[in-house]
Amino acid sequence: MEIEDDSGVQDLKPGTALPSRSGKSTMVGLDKELIEILNWLDGNSSARDTLSIVGMPGIGKTTFARKIYDHQRVQEIFHVRAWVTVSQNYDERIVLLDLVHSMKKLSGEMHNLETSALKDKLHKNLKGRRYLIIIDDIWDTKVWNDVNRLFPVDKEKSRIILATRLEEVAVYVKSSRFAPYKMRFLNDVESWNLFSEK
Repeated sequence: MEIEDDSGVQDLKPGTALPSRSGKSTMVGLDKELIEILNWLDGNSSARDTLSIVGMPGIGKTTFARKIYDHQRVQEIFHVRAWVTVSQNYDERIVLLDLVHSMKKLSGEMHNLETSALKDKLHKNLKGRRYLIIIDDIWDTKVWNDVNRLFPVDKEKSRIILATRLEEVAVYVKSSRFAPYKMRFLNDVESWNLFSEK
């Protein structure tokens, strides 16, 4: 099932592959960083590109990625947006199903498809379209190598953002513009603003 508005941009509502939205997560600070990444997402480079967000557990990588993913500007410029959480126990088939589900392309019969057919379905749904993929909680360079092959390399200005706690994974993933973005601690003013909002 596809949900499109009059502009032809696919609006992907959160599914099970997305982080839970039942609890309110507040993002304070990082406004400068957000603007820089939004400019990269909408930049002049037509080649597919990647960005790694790296930091210790609990520092806000997923919340920051969610702020990017949900930003109005991102919703306007990408034809397809998808989110998948990989975690330490990587299962290629589950990642594929979660990606397809996040794209609102999952149907009952797809659960019965072979893994190679799922890969083909995902690739065909992204080919020739401008897409943003968020890969959250990636633990291993092998996982990146596996999932990277799923995404078409074309001139559609597509982007992939990875969130990881492991610097070696972040460094391994090459970006044409950015070194891995290292999540920083909030400064005193930002910490107070976060405390005041709670």
